Amino acid sequence: MLSAVGPRVQSHARPRPTTMCPAALPDSEHRRALVAR
Repeated sequence: MLSAVGPRVQSHARPRPTTMCPAALPDSEHRRALVAR
């Protein structure tokens, strides 16, 4: 799912996932966070 969103997003999400995650994929990240919990 992440790879489909964008490879550069992962690079940015590595050091700070809270920076691009909510900005690039708020729905996807939010859902993943809920599911991961």
